[in-house]
Amino acid sequence: MQKLKSHPVYKVSKDVYLLQMLWALLVLGAIVLIHFLLGIFVRDLAWIDRSALSALANPIQVFMLIFGIIGGAYFLKHFIRHGVTRKHCFAGVLISGVLAVVSLQIVALLLTFLSYGIEALAPYEAGRETIAYLGQERGYLVSMIVNAALTLVYYIFGWLIGIGFYRYKVLRGFAFILLAVFVLGIIGTMWLPESEWNFMGISLNLIDTSRLWVAFLITDATLLLGILLLYAIYRKAPVSPH
Repeated sequence: MQKLKSHPVYKVSKDVYLLQMLWALLVLGAIVLIHFLLGIFVRDLAWIDRSALSALANPIQVFMLIFGIIGGAYFLKHFIRHGVTRKHCFAGVLISGVLAVVSLQIVALLLTFLSYGIEALAPYEAGRETIAYLGQERGYLVSMIVNAALTLVYYIFGWLIGIGFYRYKVLRGFAFILLAVFVLGIIGTMWLPESEWNFMGISLNLIDTSRLWVAFLITDATLLLGILLLYAIYRKAPVSPH
């Protein structure tokens, strides 16, 4: 155990994970508080009917996207200056992202169950709707798995944007923004009932699936390709001395 704790990957993943969770709990805590207050005082808003697991899905994705961008721009330089290799830095940051995504899904589920307890003690009506992936509500377990996979895609492509700007600077860095917008748009809308995406006024129907396992397989394949592209860029990215 002591040998594991002294490994660079463990140290990187621990540091980044704690930072991610600290920021996430501050940001998402504010969202939960707003959700709770609106649930008490403004009961005619449609999104109040959603469970915490559902209501936090998009905020968690946006948070991990932004954190990925920041991490891609700063973590490589930071950890290499502290004697960590590119390989260990990449592995540590990737592991921390996976752990953070899983942890946030568990936190959202616990908040969902907690809201049911509060409902019995306070003038608060807890939402129970989950996300209707492919037009159907899938329950807590499947929703958590799909949410986690989609959030990881957001994290990886946010990371690609950050490292793209870090390595290739502004002009070529914009290509990574376009790549992320295209991929996230396609993957996100693939899970909607009609699988249609509107890009700059043009309706696209590039991936049409009604099967859960097919959509999940495409999402995982996209995630894997994003990780491979990220590693290819990461392992050769220069690090400035200052």
